[in-house]
Amino acid sequence: MRNKTNILNLIKPILLGFILFFTHIAFATTYYMDASRGNDGNDGITEGTAWQTLSKINNASFSPGDVIAFKRGETFPGNFTITESGTADSRIVLTAYGTGNLPIIGALLKHTGTWINQGSNIWTKSGGAATRLWRNGIEQGKCGRKNKEEDISELGSHNVKQCHKDGTTYLYSTTNPNGNAIEYAGQSTIIKISGDYVTLKYLDVRYGKSNCIKIDNASHTKVEFCSIGYNAGYGMQVSNGDYLTVENNIFDNNFKITFDGIDSHAGTDARGSNDGFASWGGLHDSIVRYNDFINWGHASINMEALGSNTISRNRIHHNKFTAPSLHYARAFVYSGDNCNNNEFDHNYVDGMWIRSQTDGKRNHFHHNWIYNQHDTPYKNGEQGQALALEPYNDDPQNNTFEYNTFKNIQGPCIKLESYGSNYMINNTFHKNLFDNCGYDSYYFHTTGAGIYVQPYNYIQDNTYTDNAFINGIDDTPIDYHDKSITTTQFNAENGTDNDKISGNTSSVTDQGAGILDLSTIGVNAGKTLPINVEQSQGAFILTPGKLY
Repeated sequence: MRNKTNILNLIKPILLGFILFFTHIAFATTYYMDASRGNDGNDGITEGTAWQTLSKINNASFSPGDVIAFKRGETFPGNFTITESGTADSRIVLTAYGTGNLPIIGALLKHTGTWINQGSNIWTKSGGAATRLWRNGIEQGKCGRKNKEEDISELGSHNVKQCHKDGTTYLYSTTNPNGNAIEYAGQSTIIKISGDYVTLKYLDVRYGKSNCIKIDNASHTKVEFCSIGYNAGYGMQVSNGDYLTVENNIFDNNFKITFDGIDSHAGTDARGSNDGFASWGGLHDSIVRYNDFINWGHASINMEALGSNTISRNRIHHNKFTAPSLHYARAFVYSGDNCNNNEFDHNYVDGMWIRSQTDGKRNHFHHNWIYNQHDTPYKNGEQGQALALEPYNDDPQNNTFEYNTFKNIQGPCIKLESYGSNYMINNTFHKNLFDNCGYDSYYFHTTGAGIYVQPYNYIQDNTYTDNAFINGIDDTPIDYHDKSITTTQFNAENGTDNDKISGNTSSVTDQGAGILDLSTIGVNAGKTLPINVEQSQGAFILTPGKLY
């Protein structure tokens, strides 16, 4: 009898677990959203009784296993926040249903009221703080900042047509804008996730002034098969997020305005287009992979560990970075006192207009392809390097750069520069391929340079081994301590400033990232789409009637 009692005592917790699990599954609910035919007075639990507006989501509570499904081909203005959490086995899912284009979450705001003529083709109206603004569907270039203030003196020159300062919107126009359709990206954050185990997929999230998607104090979030950041200031921002997965998304900012000839501000980040994926601290153990980043004015990926915040143990891989329509854009920034132990690999960068920036400690940058780097016309001083290792926010130490391919870079492929008292030590550059670097460089002795090492004692104890330098400029592909030297001369510098230098060559064997196969990079490579799902210009088309 005692044995039977013991067995029952052992089985009871297991049975209770099964009962609770299946009870929970049974009560998980799918809520449908239909912007055209829904009604917030409905129960939302069938397509025919769908909710209509995002405010209904803000006023509802969700449980593990619940699904919020947005109808394809519809636009849902406004914003919403998910504060509830799912579980590892039963996530809260935001997704799409029906057929057609991805459901659009977010909308432009409209300028209302009267524009007042201030003379000299300047028109003003109160309110409407905008990062980006459109007049009759055409985006108007924004002024930059000068001495940390919006510089309205730029209006009317170099494609600058709008500015917002001290609560007033300024518009440059040679004709009366009253009666025109003037819209702007004014909604701060479109979707905010503050709960754990939440999935977003098959959504088109756009028009966010500060963020399209913000992950705030949440873990195990998944964002996949989405279009993020169209006509927005920022794409996605993470603040204190752990174990995130961001994959198979298109981050297309649709920013295509150039400001050639302007010199009052360096870049487009103050002119409306900022970062595609950003974190200023609190990002750990996360993956960003198989995404396309297009036309971001500051950086496609910006990871800066500022203050006591940390960015560590993340992997960024198999992403594609391009900026075909901008003259100021970089692929990535990773930087900060506590930006460490991250891995960047198998990414493809093509056609950027300003160098990527790195510092931090114990980061691993390997098997990446960086092609066709240009020097921006917006900023004085050469910015056309592919990669700059500098103490932006921290002393760069113990980082490894190996098996990368740099090809057709206007400035030096890699620049090492200290600011005078920042120690850049124990960094390793191994088996990289530098092909046609510095082809139009004008900085010191860097014409044709694959690597430029500034002549400061603070740059020391670094390792340069078995790199290959090939170019059509000259036979001195290294600028080391303001000396243009050959690979043989570079190897002879072994021991200078305790640097370890050997095996560098002008012959290619196994250096670099290998043969570039674009079928393995970006959205097209990473998609693990359901059967009968196709991708076309960021709009994923699903099988009719099926909910994903």
